[in-house]
Amino acid sequence: MQEARFVLDAIAPKANYNHRLMDYNNDPKTTFADIQKVFDLLEQSIEKRLAEQGAAPPAPPSVTKADIEVVRHALAILDSPSKWNRDRTQTCPPDAATFNLYSALAKADI
Repeated sequence: MQEARFVLDAIAPKANYNHRLMDYNNDPKTTFADIQKVFDLLEQSIEKRLAEQGAAPPAPPSVTKADIEVVRHALAILDSPSKWNRDRTQTCPPDAATFNLYSALAKADI
């Protein structure tokens, strides 16, 4: 989740969201394509940090290969616009049929 927040800081640096994941997800300007781009950039960011960690001692927070799997799983969970919602909560029901950015990442992490 923290790495996703870093990605959002990079792609929306002037947004001043109180809760980056939720507010970006719920921003009326955010499209499903934007959400998919977040997953692509997140995967690239984690892969880059993993490569850097191999070259030097890790700086907190460190990432693992499991983080990439979480991103890939979240992308599979949220693989079509019909599965995306703009729910403003961090509640992630186990039987949910639609997901916001936060809940897709949380479900994938489980």
